[in-house]
Amino acid sequence: MNIKSLSVNKYVNQAIYQVRSASFRESENANGYYLMRLGDRTGQIDAIWLNTQDINMKIGDFISVDGKVQNYQGRMQLKISSAHKVDPDLVDINEYSLSAVDEKKLRDKLINYIESIKIKPLYVIVKRLLLVDLYEDFSKAPAATYNHHAYMGGLFEHSLSVADICACFAEIYPAANRDLLIAGALLHDIGKINELEFNESISYSTKGNLLGHIFMGANRFIEECNKEKDFPEYLANHIAHIILSHHGILERGAPVDPRTIEAILVHKADTTDADANAFIVSQDESAGDKWLVSRALNRIIYLESPPEFELR
Repeated sequence: MNIKSLSVNKYVNQAIYQVRSASFRESENANGYYLMRLGDRTGQIDAIWLNTQDINMKIGDFISVDGKVQNYQGRMQLKISSAHKVDPDLVDINEYSLSAVDEKKLRDKLINYIESIKIKPLYVIVKRLLLVDLYEDFSKAPAATYNHHAYMGGLFEHSLSVADICACFAEIYPAANRDLLIAGALLHDIGKINELEFNESISYSTKGNLLGHIFMGANRFIEECNKEKDFPEYLANHIAHIILSHHGILERGAPVDPRTIEAILVHKADTTDADANAFIVSQDESAGDKWLVSRALNRIIYLESPPEFELR
């Protein structure tokens, strides 16, 4: 029974899902409980398994579950009554792929954006990084483990959506340099390639936990600049600044706040696309209520569909 077919009060029997996250918690009685996120190629669902022992579940494991779907804070949650691990050799991994993007369509869009960059030294570096050196990982990496674009190809999709928004900004705000905007949008999250480990499941790498994608992305860009003879310092500083400041404020992990118009606009585009995707994902996981507690957005969100209005 795939995730997309689940609904509130539906029972599942020996359904096999992949563990996307799992945390065992101790309780006052002899047994503890698991809080989990389970998934397959059609989606993901929160799950809770009460009164159980720690079976050392890890991200990427497969688990066969019995249980019932319930409504928890406006979202569907699978309440597990029994479960056991499944040998991955017995599972068709294609049924659990996290890929959710059209790579060819995104590659064509990426090429168009790169070819639109008129500043030659910037064009050379962006093209080499994204179409040669990093393309395989850039096109497959997720953008996060949970909050937004948490699927294979999510980073590719997110980066190009940020570029789409920045292309619109360039039309509205001619004071901003379009080449800097597009390059910054495409490169702002390249550190995610090393921050996250991804195959058929997503988790943070050791380097990602220690260094973070913001530092690693800016550092990789500066390394590329240093390979070029007489690469303009102005360009190196401005693009590195966009990468370093794209989270906007220090409280969200930015080493520096945005201090150029291009950095401000890339930050706003990044936040817009991330929040919109998080809302859509939360909406897909709704239990059918008007209101849902969105952990990704850290707020309650309103999901009621509009009625049929009289049209002109």
